[in-house]
Amino acid sequence: MFLAIRELLFAKTRYILIGLIMVLTASLIFIISGLAQGLSADNASSIQELQADLLILTKDAEGKLTKSFIPMGEAQEIVDNQGDEHASTLAIRMMNATRNNSQQQLDIAMFATEPDSMLMPKITEGVSPTNQKQVVADTTLKQEGVKLGDKLTIGEASYIVSAFTSGQRYSHTPVVFIHNQGLDQVNAIAVQGDAHVEGSFDVMTKEDALQGIPSYSQEQASLNMMIIFLYVIAAFVLAVFFYVITLQKKGTVWGVKSIRC
Repeated sequence: MFLAIRELLFAKTRYILIGLIMVLTASLIFIISGLAQGLSADNASSIQELQADLLILTKDAEGKLTKSFIPMGEAQEIVDNQGDEHASTLAIRMMNATRNNSQQQLDIAMFATEPDSMLMPKITEGVSPTNQKQVVADTTLKQEGVKLGDKLTIGEASYIVSAFTSGQRYSHTPVVFIHNQGLDQVNAIAVQGDAHVEGSFDVMTKEDALQGIPSYSQEQASLNMMIIFLYVIAAFVLAVFFYVITLQKKGTVWGVKSIRC
């Protein structure tokens, strides 16, 4: 211990530099990890926060929500067959919307479900919809100038923003929750508990469904690979540093051994 302290004091600049390198590397790992978490939430927080355990999709969709199409009548039968389990239909559409008949185009992800569905998010501002013409919008739409009471025109239909929610993003766009009345088909059935379904359907967890969101797995894989490489680089730098120190002290070590002999 005495010799180690003497060595640190004698070559303090060298050890300060290697310590600074490790601090900077750790900071970079922390920043990239935060970026990965942020992109994950911006891309899929609406799916991550769904109040459901399982999702029922068609087999030919290959795990991709937007490629699964279930006729509304058949979807309602599946919901009714769940027995005591809570189940709700879910339709997802990537749409453009305009605010108050303006020319401003807003990119949104439209989530359609039953008004009393377990999938409806927690309201942070405003009041819950009381009719099919009222919607709940993610709070990030405020950055585009959307306010409570504004009219959103989505396709040929118009809706009134009655409430805002938070943390509801899908494929890097804000989510708008609407009534599913009038839809001919849905993308999935969300179930709390065990799913009871037969035929050409797949049952998957929310975590598995995340991999079907466009660019989600690619983004996370790239950032995770960067983090792994940073760990490897940090270990390599430390190994080289102590290897060089060992080589520099080789003569001293042999001298001490010869004195002891």
